[in-house]
Amino acid sequence: MNAKIIGIAIDQYADVRINNLQNCVSDTTSLMSKLHTKFEFDEVELLVGREETTRKNVYYRLREILINAVPEDDFLIVFMGHGELDRVTNKGYWLLSDSMQDDITSWIDNDSLLALLKNSEARHIVLISDSCFSGSVFNHSRGGGLMIIESKKSRFALTSGGIEKVKDGQHGGNSPFTFNLLKSLDNIEDQETSFKTFCEKFLSDFPSNVHQTPQYGTLSNAGDEGGTFILRRKDQIREPYFDLVFDMSFEFPYKYSIDFRLPNFHDSDVFESDFINSIISGKGNEMKGSIRKYMWEFSEDIKSRVESLLTSANEYSLSKYHISDKLKEKIEAYPDEKVSFKEVLENLVQVPTETIEEVKNDPEFTEEDFIYVSVGYEIKRFDENYLSIGIFEEINLNLAPHPNSQVDSLNFAFKPDRLLDFDDIFDFSCSLKEFLDRLIQEFALEDEEQADILLRYTEYVTMNNLAFTFSKDNIFIDLSNVLPRVAQACGVFSVPVSLSKLL
Repeated sequence: MNAKIIGIAIDQYADVRINNLQNCVSDTTSLMSKLHTKFEFDEVELLVGREETTRKNVYYRLREILINAVPEDDFLIVFMGHGELDRVTNKGYWLLSDSMQDDITSWIDNDSLLALLKNSEARHIVLISDSCFSGSVFNHSRGGGLMIIESKKSRFALTSGGIEKVKDGQHGGNSPFTFNLLKSLDNIEDQETSFKTFCEKFLSDFPSNVHQTPQYGTLSNAGDEGGTFILRRKDQIREPYFDLVFDMSFEFPYKYSIDFRLPNFHDSDVFESDFINSIISGKGNEMKGSIRKYMWEFSEDIKSRVESLLTSANEYSLSKYHISDKLKEKIEAYPDEKVSFKEVLENLVQVPTETIEEVKNDPEFTEEDFIYVSVGYEIKRFDENYLSIGIFEEINLNLAPHPNSQVDSLNFAFKPDRLLDFDDIFDFSCSLKEFLDRLIQEFALEDEEQADILLRYTEYVTMNNLAFTFSKDNIFIDLSNVLPRVAQACGVFSVPVSLSKLL
């Protein structure tokens, strides 16, 4: 069984006529963190930011997940953003980040969502929606009946209101719906609780002085077979954080794959998790923008880039070839067609067959993905005083001699919670270059070649491109971002924590 949470949160709208919201992103991350902390969920994926939450991308991503599901899959989908009701058809809609107030075709209607749910092989799908008119997604069904066996399919929803406007809440807080939802989840003590039973208790406890009426029920004509989703408590929290998968689906002429994961921290007595998670989420969105920019720069002149990319792979002797007419036609047909790495290889002419086979069989390359992006992290230190996170980004272009790599870091001190810069942990009155030169000369001279490389490039280091992490014993200073790709492996050196202001 695979249980996954999918969060869609929209605070910012491109159309200035649609009021921006304040708490959707923070509410969604808080709810997902609570669910993952207390109950058995295997994976969490979050769609935030204008690029990830466009109508096209949200529908495409949900379709990809739900239509490719297997009967052992369970999904809990969270949507927080604006909702709207067409008074003519009495049909409810989600408003996405690129939706236009006066263009109903730029909204996602309930019928399209229900069709995805109906045609998914997934066993259980639960929708939690905190948006205006969210109750229009189902026919009202409020209680009664026995809990149906878990093996049957279920399609269920819990919404923040009926056919009505609902409140977003004060800035920096939660919406009334999310505040009470988190409280109710905290109060679950049974090892297993059906989602229907939880909803009944949630509604009975919902404050009467909040002028909105949450509703729950099965989703009609969506494939429900009378089953139920079970919330199972975890025996214990194995880690204080979990992998948050960032979606980066977007239109691009070449086939690509992206694995983008950063940590999301559970509630803690030591620090304010919302502050830590908001900084990490902001860094993730910043990185997504730079990755997209790099990929689009690569694709601006597709035909010439394909040629120069493959020509540069001298180790495979692809120095004399032409792209076939068939491939040119497919490139020119974008966006209706996408080009895979395999198709590029198969449509080269004037290249020895054995050379192409050698490349295709090389385990370092995939046949389909022209570009592979990986973003990951490493927790260097996490205790009652500090949190230090190293972040690694690598963009691999098939047949390129070296990947495009970037490093970053996020470092925090607690009580009070704050982000640490390099000059927060070191005292130095000279320039950054002079200080780094001194450290390199003292601590990196065991490898004279590395020290020589680092000293040549310290003049290009700034506070913005300098990455650093720390453990209890050492501070790791990473200059890789200013080094040539062939020298990036030499970019890290360490100094003792005792030289710093760290505890």
